[in-house]
Amino acid sequence: MFGAIGRGEQIYYTLTEEMNKNLLIWGIIFVRYI
Repeated sequence: MFGAIGRGEQIYYTLTEEMNKNLLIWGIIFVRYI
């Protein structure tokens, strides 16, 4: 991590990681209830 840029990338990565988990969970729920 290099200063602010590194932190920004880490935050972005964490957000996308969370989004992917949520999409996966919603996908499983969606498929299960069809």
